[in-house]
Amino acid sequence: MRIFKKVKYALFFAFFGIAVLALFLFVFFFFSPFYSIPVRHAAVIALFASLFVAIAVSAFFSKLFSEPIMRLSEIAKMIAKGKFPQTIIHKSKFEIGELEKAMELMSEGLQTTIQKLSSKNSQISAVLSSMNDGVLAVDKTGRVILANPVIETIIGVTEPEIAGKTVREVVRNNEITDIVERALKTGGRIKEEVNVFLPFEGIFDANANPVLDEEKNILGVVCVLHDITEIRRLEKHRSEFVANVSHELKTPLTAIRGYVETLLLGAIGDKDNNMKFLGKIDKHAKNLSALIDDILEISKLESKKELGPFVKIDITRIMAHAVDAVLEKAQKKGITFEKKCSGREVFVVGIEDHIYRAILNILDNAVNYTGSGGVVKISCMQEDGKVVISISDTGIGISKEHIPRLFERFYRVDNARSRDLGGTGLGLAIVKHVMNVHNGEVRVESEEGRGSTFTLTFLSISI
Repeated sequence: MRIFKKVKYALFFAFFGIAVLALFLFVFFFFSPFYSIPVRHAAVIALFASLFVAIAVSAFFSKLFSEPIMRLSEIAKMIAKGKFPQTIIHKSKFEIGELEKAMELMSEGLQTTIQKLSSKNSQISAVLSSMNDGVLAVDKTGRVILANPVIETIIGVTEPEIAGKTVREVVRNNEITDIVERALKTGGRIKEEVNVFLPFEGIFDANANPVLDEEKNILGVVCVLHDITEIRRLEKHRSEFVANVSHELKTPLTAIRGYVETLLLGAIGDKDNNMKFLGKIDKHAKNLSALIDDILEISKLESKKELGPFVKIDITRIMAHAVDAVLEKAQKKGITFEKKCSGREVFVVGIEDHIYRAILNILDNAVNYTGSGGVVKISCMQEDGKVVISISDTGIGISKEHIPRLFERFYRVDNARSRDLGGTGLGLAIVKHVMNVHNGEVRVESEEGRGSTFTLTFLSISI
């Protein structure tokens, strides 16, 4: 503001100087003995007129030049604060008018640029917020300049705790900080697998990339953390599954091979033992066939391919068929069935063969692990839009430490007894997968020595 006042005063005093010069000439002419009185009077009038005109002209030009400059000053201050006027009125002519036009163009250009930057910043922020990966950016001094919500969850801090701090102050994981610092130091890409234990456990693929300018100077590092916890878990399960399958296949094959070798070595002519050995071979061959069938069943359920159509199914009919399938085995052990279902049909939507298989597996286990003279109860109820099937027995029960792993593939509470009974170790795993395919739920309650209760819950449909 002061500089524009100086311009105003400079213009004023320039014209005022002219007026003073005119006053000097007036004094010279008025008191000079060389001029007559009429001439002096005329000179006085002319000089006073000149003085008045000079003052008026100085005031006019002072206002003409200073007002637009002061107006431009105010506009410049508004722009500096981020407030952009819609238009700048061009009242001035000459060079100041051109300056106003240039100021308006600059204002429009700045406004457009800021809008583009703001839009781009919003897009980047939206992308970072929607990413499943954690993103952490640091400057060349190692101070955090950007962190998306995922990385905040991974390292267990919030944005206010991050701002202005170094990566080592923010990230409480030496593996991650080492990767970032090495990328800053070497200027090369660092890619490693890291383990996180707090605030939660996980495995991440860390990828630290340096940010370089045109002259290859390091400006900072962007580190991306991709969660591979589930991938590693599945790889572990797959490895365990392959190992278990190999073991389970090897067991009956080894037994079959042993009996065959014995027969080939001469036992085939031993009438007392050859039929016994052939019976053993037949038993192991059937177990092997059942195991292969169960493995294929698990594979289908996991891939959700070739499962068959979802249709309306009467659960009470499926339950009756499953009971018929194990009835002969139950009668041999003196086991009785107690059935309790609603008098009307109960329907669900699902794949009939798989639902039948799930119910049959649980009923078969109930009969296998219930002693002579025991009872197996089976009930079916429809309540709150759900169909609940309950199968309980008075068998040997399951101790608490085994229950969390009961539905794992090849997990057996009693390996020897399970194999003797022809179990593959996949029966309950199949039940779990069937319920997952049908968006249902399976639960188990058991007490060692007092029996077990398995509950299957499906969504029901109206008839």
